Amino acid sequence: MHIFKPIPYSFDLWTRQIISNRYTYVINRRKIDKLIIDLGNKGFLEPYHLVSIACLIEEYAKQNISIEFRNNNNQYLKDVRFSDYWTENFDRDRFTPTFINTALCLWHISKEMMFNYAFQAQRYYETHYFDGLTLDPMNTAMGEIFNNIFDHSRSTIQGYVFTQYYQKKEKIVTSVCDFGIGIPNAVNEMWKREKGVLLSDESALRIALRKRFTTQSTPNNKGFGLDNLKSIANALKGRLNIISNYASYIQYPTGINTYETKNISFPGTLVSLELDCRYLPEMEQEIVDDEFFL
Repeated sequence: MHIFKPIPYSFDLWTRQIISNRYTYVINRRKIDKLIIDLGNKGFLEPYHLVSIACLIEEYAKQNISIEFRNNNNQYLKDVRFSDYWTENFDRDRFTPTFINTALCLWHISKEMMFNYAFQAQRYYETHYFDGLTLDPMNTAMGEIFNNIFDHSRSTIQGYVFTQYYQKKEKIVTSVCDFGIGIPNAVNEMWKREKGVLLSDESALRIALRKRFTTQSTPNNKGFGLDNLKSIANALKGRLNIISNYASYIQYPTGINTYETKNISFPGTLVSLELDCRYLPEMEQEIVDDEFFL
């Protein structure tokens, strides 16, 4: 038995908690037959918390480890039906409703439905909250992140996405997680093949986020690549967090960005994109800049 009690740390510390509770980490120390998710902590779990917990649970479930939720009294988690996703006969691959209107369901990303999900998410929020404004940027961002999972990650777990609109803050947050090989490893595979050398994870992430880098290497990509996330965050005064392998990237609403090398590797990729809805373009308005079109 292994007990995971998620403590809603900030982005950096949170990833360390996920790493130390993953199946591949725990099984090296002892055999287990059950994963217990103790939800008794009173802290608020953000979208990036939920998608990474979902990947962690999915990894155990794929090894036929039974899943049990304890202290499941958190009303928000009940409203978004979080613990329902690992109950018998619950289809995690379908779009299922939540009981609060500001959050979309947790979704186990599928290649066949990923663009439909992004479109449905856009239309849902536009219809209910943003009359006359367009969420094309969110749709595009989701597409790029989903593409990264299916073009690069080789994750045995397809990944999870969760979106929440915070009305009082006027922010909409989309978070996506996978447990694949990670962006730097994917870049280095190509870099070694073409250049004969390996890059540091931080340098590899910098290249992955370089303008249009992935357009020549990703068959599903719409044409711009992960750098499009930076452009979208910049246009809407948003915040972008990415951690993958030993590298992390943060882009702040001011436009300032930082890269950092971590001392522990996150196997896979965790992305959180927060957009300021006060800067959403009007539905009829066409935004054109040197990096992306909406």
